[in-house]
Amino acid sequence: MADLNWEEIIAKAKEGEEWAWEEIFLNYKDMIFNVCYRISGRREDAEDWTQETFLRAFSSIRGFRGESSLSTWLYRIAVNVCLGNLRRKPTTSLDGLEYKLGNEERDDDLVEEVQRVLSQMPPVYRTLLILRHFEELSYSEIAEIMNISIGGVKIGLHRARKKFKEKMEDLER
Repeated sequence: MADLNWEEIIAKAKEGEEWAWEEIFLNYKDMIFNVCYRISGRREDAEDWTQETFLRAFSSIRGFRGESSLSTWLYRIAVNVCLGNLRRKPTTSLDGLEYKLGNEERDDDLVEEVQRVLSQMPPVYRTLLILRHFEELSYSEIAEIMNISIGGVKIGLHRARKKFKEKMEDLER
């Protein structure tokens, strides 16, 4: 099994091989949990949404054509799960979000403000900001995950950043 590459593991998963499913899950569970946690802000939701993401992935693996990487495909499923759940549960907060400030010490007040502002953002803007600035994905990866054009990503990020900046400035007043 150790000699198999990802294409072979995916092929075995499509055939229903349990060890292949386990390999995919073990390799990607933290990545999917992190994006779900950053979008939801709640550990319980992130755990549920991670499980839902893998259930959807496992039930639709035969539809995976390999046109994108497996991680991009899983990200797309996770984002769709998160956005769907946020639409049904719009009051979700981002209390658990970790805000990266480079190597500087975190200012807890700033972290709290960022969390509050992100929790007030429309889910699509929040997701764009998280995928770009927390997950550090490229525009093309985000476009593929969110099923929009690269131009749509750039426009959405511009609007999200502008809205974020306005909300942060409002807090300073």
